[in-house]
Amino acid sequence: MKNKGENITFTEACKILKKSKRTVSRYIKKGLIKPERTKSHKGTLEYRFNQADLESLKIPGTDKIKQDIRGDTRQAIRQDSEVITLLKETTQVLKDQLIIKDKQIKSLSGKIDQLIERSRETNVLLRGLTNKVLMLEGKADPTETEKEIKDRPDRKDKTGQDIRQDTGQKIKGFFKRLFKG
Repeated sequence: MKNKGENITFTEACKILKKSKRTVSRYIKKGLIKPERTKSHKGTLEYRFNQADLESLKIPGTDKIKQDIRGDTRQAIRQDSEVITLLKETTQVLKDQLIIKDKQIKSLSGKIDQLIERSRETNVLLRGLTNKVLMLEGKADPTETEKEIKDRPDRKDKTGQDIRQDTGQKIKGFFKRLFKG
């Protein structure tokens, strides 16, 4: 410890306070110690401390450093607890949204199943309608075999070719295109 007054270096201040360089740097940033900034003969910035400032930090009755550190810690804890509370609330809102979405998906799933069943029913009804249309065209019974239908006399023209076969095929093709796409 060279001189008293305002000529104490950074390293000497660390020794006087019995603190690391990092801790003393924190004290400076927090404003607990206010050193004088001077340029060295090398042109770098150096801190010069006042003996009285350093001694006031060392006096056990002041507890200036401990109070500031405790206050900062309490504030940090409050901020952390607020963040945790906010995260918990957000998580709960998201859980509630998931429950609602699951119910909506189940509801839609049931509706899709109903639509599929109605589509099957429609296909059965259309098959019956197609059979009736074919019966009106001249195919007496949809259960008749193709050979029996082809051999019927009312379906032949003068040359012996089936007149209604083309029309029936066209209707079948029409219904297939209509209800498959």
